[in-house]
Amino acid sequence: KVDRLFRRFFDLPFIGMAVNDPRDGAWVQYNDHLCAMLGYSREEFLKLSWVDVTHKDDIERDYEKFGAVLAGTAEALSADKRLRHKNGGTLHAALDIRAVRDDEGRVEYIFTAVQDITDRIHMMERLRQSEARLRTLLQTVPDMIWLKDTEGRYLLCNRSYERFLGRTEEQIIGCTDAEFISQEHAQAVR
Repeated sequence: KVDRLFRRFFDLPFIGMAVNDPRDGAWVQYNDHLCAMLGYSREEFLKLSWVDVTHKDDIERDYEKFGAVLAGTAEALSADKRLRHKNGGTLHAALDIRAVRDDEGRVEYIFTAVQDITDRIHMMERLRQSEARLRTLLQTVPDMIWLKDTEGRYLLCNRSYERFLGRTEEQIIGCTDAEFISQEHAQAVR
């Protein structure tokens, strides 16, 4: 019953799952979702190793990380990495890797759960680009601009405001008006 329950869990289509041989990285078992994420049929996927589906720039780093799991200095590894889709594209994935050891402590299998985070990575990049554009706009406006939190602490300011206070943004962020002007004036501003 436990084997059947495990098999049903393993085959659920919400996350890619794989079991690898620690000696050569060969697939011992994998689910259809992992194959579909990377664009391969089950038969095609069987001919590949984890190195074959890893972005070439991540392979060396992955060997180091996996080496710690195989050596026993780490039981688990969680990491974001890039995988190669069959069509040549890049899939960003969050991996959770666990070593399964025998009674003598040797690694028998490597269990891996793979979640596609490509959309999240692209959304974060678009957000970074948007923030960079906003920052450029903020810095080029000749008017003084600043932003404070609900406690009156500076969160950001532009160059015009830096010149007005005679301080750098790094010296202003996190401060309140009371640190630049008298308590009485700071209270009036607040």
